[in-house]
Amino acid sequence: MISTGQTPSGERQSGRASPFPALLIASAALLLSALACNLSGPPPPTVPPRLPTGTPEATIGISTQVAVEPPGDNPAEVPTAASIDTLLQQVSTDNLMRHTQTLAGFRTRYVNSTQSSPTEGIGAARQYIHDTLASYAAQSEGRMTVWDHPFTITWEEIRSIQQNVVATLQGIESGAGVIIVGAHYDATAIDTNPRLLAPGANDNATGVAALLELARLMHQTPHRATIIFVAFSAEEIGRIGSIHFVDEYLDAYNIDVRAVLNLDTIGNIKGPGTEVNDRQIRVFSDEQDDSPSRQLSRVLNLIATTYVPDLQVAVQAASDREGRWGDHMSFTARGYPAVRLVEGIQDPTRQNNSRDTVEAVNPSYLTRATRVVLATLAVLADGLPPPENLSLRTNTADPANRTLVWSPVDGATGYIVALRQPGALIYNQVLTVGPANSLTWAGLTPERFETVALASIDDAGRWGPLSAEYPLARTP
Repeated sequence: MISTGQTPSGERQSGRASPFPALLIASAALLLSALACNLSGPPPPTVPPRLPTGTPEATIGISTQVAVEPPGDNPAEVPTAASIDTLLQQVSTDNLMRHTQTLAGFRTRYVNSTQSSPTEGIGAARQYIHDTLASYAAQSEGRMTVWDHPFTITWEEIRSIQQNVVATLQGIESGAGVIIVGAHYDATAIDTNPRLLAPGANDNATGVAALLELARLMHQTPHRATIIFVAFSAEEIGRIGSIHFVDEYLDAYNIDVRAVLNLDTIGNIKGPGTEVNDRQIRVFSDEQDDSPSRQLSRVLNLIATTYVPDLQVAVQAASDREGRWGDHMSFTARGYPAVRLVEGIQDPTRQNNSRDTVEAVNPSYLTRATRVVLATLAVLADGLPPPENLSLRTNTADPANRTLVWSPVDGATGYIVALRQPGALIYNQVLTVGPANSLTWAGLTPERFETVALASIDDAGRWGPLSAEYPLARTP
């Protein structure tokens, strides 16, 4: 039996933030007081709640004529920012492998293993993760705080208090939202004996190692958006840690989550036989093609194509592998955009048993996988906000061309226009336009493309998060 617990959850809405009404402030104060016994960490990041706003009509600017060319099968080249390329080169393979080795060296990270030993069991692993993140927080000039989120489980008739380890890197721009990077640190073996060897090197010391390296690199500078790094416990017994985190933190505090990147099993390149796949990393998301989670998976594909071309993000049509689950499901179940990154091929003979050792982890692959997530963080957390108020119009004087217009973004020197063909899993054609806030083109038809999404480009060539996808079949 698993004790999951229930807490009140807040209503999440989309749109720009506006000030709290007095009644909402009073209600929030009561809610915070009620939750004080469940959360041992500091209050949530200073992110205004999401409240509805109006949608003013976009103003047509000067049209940018784009030549009609047959769309390709993959995204075209888009601008790159030198600052992101430089950041990606700072990923340390030595750090990644050291973290993986250390976590695997605790012998087991099963939820019912010891929490009192400094050298063995899930308690030692939690302390290592906490101390590592705390060392970065101490160097962050106050931007990062680290805390533990406790929750109670009963598993195999053993009751215990587990801990999610959370590091909040506060953003500097109000309304930029929150990006979450998560990875579970518990491990298991087929036999649930808490003394049985369960090193969990690939599943999921690799994901935690990447999370720690991302925190090391991102804490050094301010970012527009807030980033939350969270290491979950109890994923292997039904993603209980992430469920508690969503219930007791995100929903309870109405956190404005824009993206959740779940890293789970990202270091192996070999199958059970002779097959090898070191060129792909899979991304799973909500099965609905028009869901925010599925769009997030397409964004990862576009970012990786741009910044980490030696590792393809292979967007999957399923929410996870058949009969499996990941912590991303805890978020998508509540409407938060979330994806799971997992290696391109798996060796089941090395999973959830004593053979999941560091020897199964490929250092180069783990480094490239970490770079994919780092590039995604840099785009989502630091780029300009996406254009709003997309609208598609037909000119009666020139019916062969349609005009897409949007509200201009302050500081934007251009825009990325990402187009997706009907039924496609990724963006099939990408155009760069601007600085005008409109695009006139005969290719903007639902027969050729199902949706379009836009991102803003700044004067350094950095593009930011994409807008929600706009269906081209929509009438003005």
